[in-house]
Amino acid sequence: MKAEIKKERTHLFSPSIQVSVMAVIGGKVEIQALETAVKKACSRNEMLRSRILLEEDGHAFYETGEEKEIHIRKMDVKEDWKEVIQSQASIPFVLKDGELLRFFAWFMEEECRLLIIGHHLAGDGMSFACLTRDIMTALAGKEIPYRPLQLYPFPGQEAKGKLNPPLKFLMRRLNSSWDKSGRVFGWADYEELHRKYWENRDIRISLETFPKEECENLLTRAREHQVTLNSLLVTALARASGEKRSIGLAASVRPDGYEGKTMPREFP
Repeated sequence: MKAEIKKERTHLFSPSIQVSVMAVIGGKVEIQALETAVKKACSRNEMLRSRILLEEDGHAFYETGEEKEIHIRKMDVKEDWKEVIQSQASIPFVLKDGELLRFFAWFMEEECRLLIIGHHLAGDGMSFACLTRDIMTALAGKEIPYRPLQLYPFPGQEAKGKLNPPLKFLMRRLNSSWDKSGRVFGWADYEELHRKYWENRDIRISLETFPKEECENLLTRAREHQVTLNSLLVTALARASGEKRSIGLAASVRPDGYEGKTMPREFP
């Protein structure tokens, strides 16, 4: 399957676009069993069998094909997972070879920690949460449904995410000006952009653990006010900063019950 990248085009060369998910698995887990589960989960998601095809005219495509080799990097128990995320942030994914995910694992007697670092072109936080669940399902020896790469919009979803007329007009003008420039970016530009961007930048990870009762209370309050838990937490952090801030929040266009990767068919 070959499908053009359009709505997610801004993710393609972005130097800061990784998504990280940590799963803590109770009990002793062998690396061979975990690798088998990860491979099975990835093989059942068509998106994760894709590479990014960049043509000479600058058009980019998802191109699905054969299953890719999946390797889990075994980490020393003393290595901090937060430092792994920080160090990996500046290393660009080899998108042209189909590198969309990286796996790291800490194996201990009483638990195993699995860190998944993925490119946003392979999915968002919800997508990787679903992938994590698929890995746990495979680890338990259960079957995983096949999830094809579906194109957006889905039936009944056409009205979501459409631009208003003034913004649509502006985007058309900008795209027209860009087309006249004749400038086409390639993989060498992608690597140089990452190198320059991370010369004087770093990321900071802050971890806070909430008791179960407090999580349930926050979720109840969020539902009462018809907002997501993420929106509630981001609003609380913004208010605590004491400053006015402009914050962008991701919006999901998934139909109810759909858990796979979504791709746009055309600009809205």
